[in-house]
Amino acid sequence: MKKNYVTIISLLIICAAAVIYAASHRGAGNTALKSLHDYVDPADLQAVSIERAGRRAELVARGAAWYLRDGDLLIAADAGAMVGLLEFINTAGILRRVTEKPDAWPQFELNDGTALAVTLQAGGKRSTVYVGKKKDQATQFVRLPDDPAVYLVSKTLDTGAEPWRWQYRQMLQYAPGVLAAVDYDCGGKKLHLQRDAQSGNLAPRDVPHGRISADLGKIAESFRDIPVAEYVPRDRAPQADALVAHTLYFTDGSSATLRFIDRDEKNDRPPCLDIVFGGAGPSDEQLRYARDVCARYVFSLSWIDPSKYLKGCDEFFADPHPVAEAAGDAPVR
Repeated sequence: MKKNYVTIISLLIICAAAVIYAASHRGAGNTALKSLHDYVDPADLQAVSIERAGRRAELVARGAAWYLRDGDLLIAADAGAMVGLLEFINTAGILRRVTEKPDAWPQFELNDGTALAVTLQAGGKRSTVYVGKKKDQATQFVRLPDDPAVYLVSKTLDTGAEPWRWQYRQMLQYAPGVLAAVDYDCGGKKLHLQRDAQSGNLAPRDVPHGRISADLGKIAESFRDIPVAEYVPRDRAPQADALVAHTLYFTDGSSATLRFIDRDEKNDRPPCLDIVFGGAGPSDEQLRYARDVCARYVFSLSWIDPSKYLKGCDEFFADPHPVAEAAGDAPVR
């Protein structure tokens, strides 16, 4: 499952780890803080589990790449989340011991129901850190196994409301030339956009008389690297009609229909994107990966961008530019 974006993620993690390592060693000479955790070399790190209140996520390494395991499916991990975790583990220092009383754990969100348990498997050894609430933007409460004490440390880890959501947050990645055509839903009418052989841009197949195609140089980019908020299992997907449904056609004979579902104010649900693949099986490796992920999940969105996905048909056309009058034909004033 080697993909271009996974390679980029891996490089980011490796580079960031090198910076973290250097920073941690530079800081060693300037501070007397005891390290929260022994330094973890990313090359030795084999797996990470993230658990809270019985819900667990497992991150596994495949070569230099990291994935979130979902049964037999491996989902590309979010580089930012991995870098943040490594930074916290390798550079957090203990500022002070706050208390040694287990009865006080709940007020620091460090009891079994609220603590975020981060377990690392590296070099044949396992270690765990329990992460609680932040004291401020720079410090956080933690505890360690077989130690009743609560410690305040010099770094923070964003545990979030649902820290097991570590998936990569960009959906539908593919080489630009793979997209051949789009059926664009512009309000009850489908407008067929075909890739122009000369310019490489998408253009309407049928242009109304007296008009020309608008500049659609960036329309293809709207359907690549779509930012999603969360992965929602299909058995919990909203059952609602789509605002619009755009269908992408790829050069290998495969297709993908993107159904954009509006926000459900009554049930307090965000807008969603449901992607269903059809046609031939994708030959492009990135599209095969997207198909496997989309077979199990729909995606919640922060919002639906009307300038990309809710365009009216008229926006795809423009009036022709007026023909400039020849100098000899200029009207007499």
